[in-house]
Amino acid sequence: ISLLTVAVNILLYWPLGKLMSFAGLAAATSVAGLVNAALLLWLLPSRGVPVPFRQLGIDFCRITLAAVVAFGAAKWLRFDLWPDGSGIIARFVNLVGPLSVAGLLYALLCYVSGVKELRKLIDKAISRFRRS
Repeated sequence: ISLLTVAVNILLYWPLGKLMSFAGLAAATSVAGLVNAALLLWLLPSRGVPVPFRQLGIDFCRITLAAVVAFGAAKWLRFDLWPDGSGIIARFVNLVGPLSVAGLLYALLCYVSGVKELRKLIDKAISRFRRS
């Protein structure tokens, strides 16, 4: 599966790179990742590995909703602290401000909606922080 995923990635790099520049490279990697996931979901049950399809679907919906809301917030938010917006600090704030808010909102929504991987990550970070 890994070799096939790498092959798909390499085959898509050139045409998508020509068509979409660096965004095409990211798109090629994303498509290869989707192929990898689809193949694993298809082949693992035939190898006796249980795949919780129902839970995967629920988690997919939770994560997608959180991502859409966070993206919408980042798109809607504007950090125009300087009228001209041409300075390096203004550009930095206009980039990092919405990105930070969206990242925090995404994490919060995933946590509140019960995405267990994020809960495990936060619990592990808290326990590590308490030990130090």
